[in-house]
Amino acid sequence: MRYSVDNVDLDPDSFEICINGVPVEAEPRVLEFIFYLFRYSERMVSKAELLEHVWRTDSISESALTRAACLARKLLGNFALIRTIYGRGYQWKNPASSSDIAASRARGPGGGHGIASLAGAAGPTAAQARPSAKVSVTS
Repeated sequence: MRYSVDNVDLDPDSFEICINGVPVEAEPRVLEFIFYLFRYSERMVSKAELLEHVWRTDSISESALTRAACLARKLLGNFALIRTIYGRGYQWKNPASSSDIAASRARGPGGGHGIASLAGAAGPTAAQARPSAKVSVTS
């Protein structure tokens, strides 16, 4: 299943991101960072959660997160897609609809590429107060 936000196409099954229809290459951790934020776009993802589920450790410095966010923004070419919540974490700024998020989670943990599933994870839904961007889904 492919998700499109603006000019960015995300395909968790093939672990691929396309910008304007052109596949882009990035470090696997940066891709995992992007897919994880997208998958949980209805809420802020804490730094601790990212370290646990993307890096699978808590013994790495926060500078790794900062670097991943910087590289992700540069890769996407749209700095507005990833929001930094100072001192707390990150959020994909254009939240997908709840049905798109459920479909993404149901497809499994990133096509077997190391993105941990948090099906049923609880957390505040800051997205409820914001209008959501149009996210299209194709199979």
